[in-house]
This record gives sequence, C-alpha cells and structure tokens, in this order.
Amino acid sequence: MFVHGWWGGPWVWQHFQPYFSALGYDCQVMDFGDCNGRGGKSNGDTFTSRYQQVLERVRSLEHPVVIGHSAGGLLAQKLVEEVDLPAVVLLGSAAPRGIFPVRTGPLMRAAIRNAPTFLLRRPFLPSRKDMYSLNLNLLQPDQQDWIYDRMVPVSPQEAFEVIFSGVPVRASRVRTPMLVLSGAEDRLTPPSVARAIGRKYGADYLEFPDHAHYLMWEHNWQEIADEIGRWLKRVTPA
Repeated sequence: MFVHGWWGGPWVWQHFQPYFSALGYDCQVMDFGDCNGRGGKSNGDTFTSRYQQVLERVRSLEHPVVIGHSAGGLLAQKLVEEVDLPAVVLLGSAAPRGIFPVRTGPLMRAAIRNAPTFLLRRPFLPSRKDMYSLNLNLLQPDQQDWIYDRMVPVSPQEAFEVIFSGVPVRASRVRTPMLVLSGAEDRLTPPSVARAIGRKYGADYLEFPDHAHYLMWEHNWQEIADEIGRWLKRVTPA
C-alpha cells in the first residue's frame, strides 16, 4: 500500500505502482480524497484524521507492506507504533517529534517566508519557486510543471499539528522491519534527518547520490525501486 505525502495524490505513485505490480504485489494506493484547493480551499484534514484513514485501510488488508513518501512516511511511522506489519519503506520521510527537521538553508528561508501562512492558519501550498527549489529540484522542468499543477494545499490544522506540535512515535513499540531511503540532494528532508529516523528505529538505510526528495519520479527511479524490491524479498520471503 502506497501512502503519499503533503501536496500529493495517488498520481505520485504512477511509476512505482505498475513496477511493483509486475513483481507480483497486489498494489493499492491511499486516496485521501483531496480536492484541488487552489484559491484558499482545503479539505480540513488533520494528521490524526489521515492516520485513522490509513489505519482503517491497513486493517482491512492481509499482510500489507506500506511504502510512504514524505509526510506519508510519517504516517507509516505512526502506524507501526500500533500495528505490526511485514515491512515498511520510507522515502524522504518527514520526521517525528524529537528529530529537528529544518536543516538546510533553502528550507529555513522558505519557512520564514511561509511563517504568516502557518500563524494565520491558512491552507498551505508553497510558491512554485519554493516547491521547485525544495521538493522538485532534480526533476526536469516539464515534470516540475506537471506535478505542481496537480498539487493541493495542506489544511492549516494538519500543517500546525506536524510542524509546531510534532507527531510523537514511541520507537520501543515498533517491531516492523523498516527501510529508510534518502536522496543526497534532498533539501526538504535531507539525509541527516533520514539517518536520524533510521537510528531511532534501528532501520536499514540507503542513500542515493544525485537524487533528491521525489525519489520515485527522478531519473533512475527504477534503481531505487530495484533496491526496495530486493530488500522486501529479503525481509518478507514468504
């Protein structure tokens, strides 16, 4: 089961879903039902409400492996605090409470520019310039345009919950095998954050040079999918 992060949708997985289907997996994609909220609209979700949707979906499946990207990775971390799964894979995952996330200059500057949005509790979608620099920095211009035009704002409730309150995860309750992946050029959730997440859970860790935050869309995304497939075959041989 694939879980996308902020601003995304099921389309985030349009390369990975057929790839893993070809390996024999029954692939499903979380769809949170976001509408295109340009112009100030958002769906009003919180992290907690999204988590409940993921939890309900997971409990309806037999032996699900969860692959989460960005904030979807944070949802997956919270999930395995409560549910033992065969395996979890995190790509460019957001950090839980206790791991400081703002570690790059571009992210710090973007956070300052967007501070009024957070403080005034407005739907949160960074500017095209910020998104291309932070989130989509190693994609081709036509890919950047295509993705940004499909992005939706994060609800102010969810943004405040994750950024200011933080999401606690008790590592002592996590028994699920976990693989953490990071792009060396990721400016949003840089490798230092990914390594800290890996240490928190004693997870396996892979870092890819010449990759950034959108690992499943960037050049040579198949190499990353291959690594995930090999890891899954090793930890879930059945």
